[in-house]
Amino acid sequence: MCQHGDGECKGNLYMACAKKIGGGDVNKYMAFAHCLEAGFDSLADNTAKACAQTAGIEHDALDSCFKGSDGLDALVEQAKNTPEHGGVPYILVDGQPIHPLESASGLLAAVCKAYQGPKPSGC
Repeated sequence: MCQHGDGECKGNLYMACAKKIGGGDVNKYMAFAHCLEAGFDSLADNTAKACAQTAGIEHDALDSCFKGSDGLDALVEQAKNTPEHGGVPYILVDGQPIHPLESASGLLAAVCKAYQGPKPSGC
C-alpha cells in the first residue's frame, strides 16, 4: 500500500486518523498534514503529537486511532475514496484529471479557468 516504505505507511495512518478525528474540519486536517509532511524525514510519534497540538487535534484520540482498529478502518476508507488513477501526482480540477507532468501550463490554465474569484496576476 505504500511506495516509499514504513515511514510513508505510518504517515498515511496518522493522516487518515487526523482526518477522521478532525470531523471534516479541513483547516485542522491541512494544518496537521502540512506539519507532518514537513517533519516526514524524521517522522516519530512525538512529531505527530506536536503536529496534533499545532493543528488543534486531540492527541489522545489520534494516538488511540493510530494504535487501534479505527486507524486501519480510516485508512481503508481513504483508499476506497481514492479514484482509480495511473500514477502520481494525481490532480483533479473541477472533477477532471490534470496531468501536470505533461504540461505545467496545463495545470495553471485549468486552475485559472476553474477559479471563481478575481483572477490573480498569474492567470
